[in-house]
Amino acid sequence: MSSPVEGEAAARGTGRDNLPRVVVAALVVLIVAGLVLAVVLVLKDRSTGPKQPAGQSSVSTTDQTPGAAASSAPPSGNPAAAALDPAQVASAIDPWLVQLTIKRPAATATGNGIVLTSDGQFVANDHLVDGALSIMGTVGGPGNTRTFTATVIGHDSPRDTALLQLQGASGLQTPVFGVSATVTPGQPVIAVGHAPAPGAAPAMIPGIVLALNQRVPATDPDSESKLLRGVIQIYAAVQPEDNGGPVVNSAGQVIGVVVAEAAALQTQSAVPVAYAIPIRTAMRSAETIREGNGQG
Repeated sequence: MSSPVEGEAAARGTGRDNLPRVVVAALVVLIVAGLVLAVVLVLKDRSTGPKQPAGQSSVSTTDQTPGAAASSAPPSGNPAAAALDPAQVASAIDPWLVQLTIKRPAATATGNGIVLTSDGQFVANDHLVDGALSIMGTVGGPGNTRTFTATVIGHDSPRDTALLQLQGASGLQTPVFGVSATVTPGQPVIAVGHAPAPGAAPAMIPGIVLALNQRVPATDPDSESKLLRGVIQIYAAVQPEDNGGPVVNSAGQVIGVVVAEAAALQTQSAVPVAYAIPIRTAMRSAETIREGNGQG
């Protein structure tokens, strides 16, 4: 029979023998916990995807006061340039982009139109063609162009839209039209501008949708003050000669029609601001004019 002293010594010896095992077990638990945490973080990062670039936060789509900037500038190095291939867009739009030369009493202007029917009906900005002495429209890409005389079928001044006809045209291609309701702030687009010279490729202007349902002043020879409502605001450096050109999304679909860039608003903004009539509005306007209900 062992003495109490011997029993206590034996217990102490057993405790010393078990100590390394406890330490090892604790280390194993810590290592396993660390591995599990790392896997969770990796899976979470993959599920959330890339973060939105600075400057492309959500923008209010409410009808704003004329002249108010809808959002801050996108980051430098326009991300739309990487999202869309301008050369690919240019080749796709050549068959249905109408490049306009408009003679007026005081000067000659340029602009664009979008073919709506194979026999040459197309939509353009009303303020560009209203009161013109003559209008010529050229369709086709470099080395394969056709030029027609264009006549005005009717006007829809409140929407700054006109429907025109290329005389003698047939067999023209028409674009694929997007759905205006699917346009969202932050979406990359390309605004198509007028070609720098006859027969040259049109200007490709990368941009980003900044806001929807905007209300802006518009140029109109018949009105000193007119507001366009429900237009799309985009970050894109368009020029006056780019009016009437299509705004195209990443699928090559037309989602809008470039309208007067509103110089008064440009001076109030730190970024190049442009506007586009939603394609749904332009199509409805064309149908209204066909039905004889246009507003001059």
